[in-house]
Amino acid sequence: MSDKRRSTFGKKGAEIDAGLDGLFSALGQAIGEIAGKLEDGKSGSIARDHVFETAKGPMRAHAGIRLRMGGMDVETRSDPSPQPVNRASQARQSQNTEPPAPPAPTPLSYDLFEQDDAWILTADMPGVASKELTMDRSGSKLVLTTSGKRQYSAEIALSADFEVDQITTTLRNGILALTIPKVAP
Repeated sequence: MSDKRRSTFGKKGAEIDAGLDGLFSALGQAIGEIAGKLEDGKSGSIARDHVFETAKGPMRAHAGIRLRMGGMDVETRSDPSPQPVNRASQARQSQNTEPPAPPAPTPLSYDLFEQDDAWILTADMPGVASKELTMDRSGSKLVLTTSGKRQYSAEIALSADFEVDQITTTLRNGILALTIPKVAP
């Protein structure tokens, strides 16, 4: 590497380091403030913006945390489930004899990368075993769902034909990796 390139890299690296120091400092302060509100039993949100200069102009970073405790009894109890504190909610709860509906699946956040012959999909799926993952096809969409304690769902639109039985799946330590080969037209 030439001296000029090394010098340019060093300057840009120092700029990035300085900017990240400010961002992490602001995020640390926000976490400290929200922890204090939690200890006080208050609700609220904390947000931090940080702007730092780079060679290509200013860069803005935003970090935030929201905490809401309204409508819940915050006294320490042996029962960890939240209890309503208003009488109308308690009356409705005592009249409802039906079992609660199962929770709706959580929409799955994923990253999809396209290559010439396949798509690569990665997603965080903590608490899911590979036997709980189901993959189906609906038109040009890949439909992912999970069963079990943690439920996720996603419909991924793909721009070329694919076969579900050709998909290579890895689910290890809560990280899903799929290789979805494209079928030649």
